[in-house]
Amino acid sequence: MTSRMNAIGRMRKIPLWLPLLGLLIIAVPVHFRPPAVTPAPNAIAVPVPRGPAMNRRLQGPVVFDSNNDSFPLLMEPSALAATTDALKKKAPARLDLAAWVQRDAREAARFVESLTPDQGREDILTELARLWAARNPLDALAWADQLNDAHERQIALAAGCSQWAQQNSPEAMRMAEQFGLGDNGGAVLADLAQQWASTDTASALAWAIRRPSSSQREQLIEVIAFVLAQKDSPAAARLVMAQIPSGPMRTEAVSGVVCRWTTRDAGAALAWVAALPEGPEQERAIDVFAGMNQPRSLQP
Repeated sequence: MTSRMNAIGRMRKIPLWLPLLGLLIIAVPVHFRPPAVTPAPNAIAVPVPRGPAMNRRLQGPVVFDSNNDSFPLLMEPSALAATTDALKKKAPARLDLAAWVQRDAREAARFVESLTPDQGREDILTELARLWAARNPLDALAWADQLNDAHERQIALAAGCSQWAQQNSPEAMRMAEQFGLGDNGGAVLADLAQQWASTDTASALAWAIRRPSSSQREQLIEVIAFVLAQKDSPAAARLVMAQIPSGPMRTEAVSGVVCRWTTRDAGAALAWVAALPEGPEQERAIDVFAGMNQPRSLQP
């Protein structure tokens, strides 16, 4: 009886609010959050890929690396100039140009133009032109056109037009001609024509046929015929024989058609080759056909 009374006495000494506090803690979970990082003045938000770095918020100069999750999200604009030399020494190829172009393409261009050849300048410049043209082709081509080095201007314009051709081949081709990309051999125009033909063969062919007779016109028809041969080999064969004069260019065009035709219908391809006039064209076509139909064990 005495021990029971002592226990009751001890319970009376417990503050009445203590059990209520316990119930409150159980009923209302407490969420602890790390302190928020206060962005530096004038900090710029830089988009990053989804992943472990998405919720990270760091400060300092931007050094993008797509091979790991260290993606700074904030940078001081004034820090860029101070860290340019360090960035150039550190491996410019690791920079995420896509994010930089999205944020400020002209700033990225100034950085790329400051690189030296041994730092991968040409490759990074080409990639910049492609990424920029995907967002704003006219601005990208205007930038490429003002490059002082003739070779760099050529490759940047070619990369920009090639990218633009994925959205608007006729306009990309028009701009390529405007910038004189067909003046040195026509390889750029041929690449654009092949891109165009892969999405709209009829329009690309109509454009090429309207061009004045020249070796460049023949080259354009050759690449379009090669694309057409994948869909309609007999039509491609007729196109080559009707639109390209006899000579080395037509010999190559015939070879391309035979190569594509043989994979689709070897019998029909052989019949067409047999009907060709005797000469270099037929000899080359026979070699191509034979090379594609010999047993794999005999192929070099």
